[in-house]
Amino acid sequence: MAKKDLTGQKFGKLTAIKPVGINKSGNTLWECRCDCGNSSIVINSNLTRGNSKSCGCTNSKRLIARNTSHGMCNTKIYVTWYSMLERCRRKTNTDYKHYGARGIKVCKEWSDFNKFYEWAMANGYQKDLTIDRIDVNGNYEPLNCRWVTQLRQCNNKRNNLYLTIDGITASLADICRRYNVGYRKVWKRLKRGWTIEEAVVD
Repeated sequence: MAKKDLTGQKFGKLTAIKPVGINKSGNTLWECRCDCGNSSIVINSNLTRGNSKSCGCTNSKRLIARNTSHGMCNTKIYVTWYSMLERCRRKTNTDYKHYGARGIKVCKEWSDFNKFYEWAMANGYQKDLTIDRIDVNGNYEPLNCRWVTQLRQCNNKRNNLYLTIDGITASLADICRRYNVGYRKVWKRLKRGWTIEEAVVD
């Protein structure tokens, strides 16, 4: 049976532009232009059955509306929440490659700012703290997040340098504090080939 030509047809906010391939189930994939200006790829049956009516902007607007009625849009905690979603979900975000592209997600519950706020208030949130994932390869979710100082978060970064000295393995930042020597000085010495024992001698 010939595939139905949907070119130029309107489905909600989506206008079918052209077919761009077929998925594993044999369904035609259509490039569509949304009224908001974005393009998206949609399965033909989702268009004809009314399952897809926008690129997702409608849901985004609903999410924004639901999460801006609390009068907290200019607070630090709201910015923390919004930034967390952006770096995990928006491919154009400059930090997406370190989060969303690595498969790190924000749990469904925290799509609602009010739910995130409730968790934050019950788990030690303070304005001078930042949200930190205990498992740096895990998701943003209640059991994997905590509020910590910026310094502690830096120590939890997946690219942090860990070294062993006097039988103790710790981050370079912790070692520098323990031996009361500047981080930059020790880092430069290590790059020149010094051992960690030599590098921490001030």
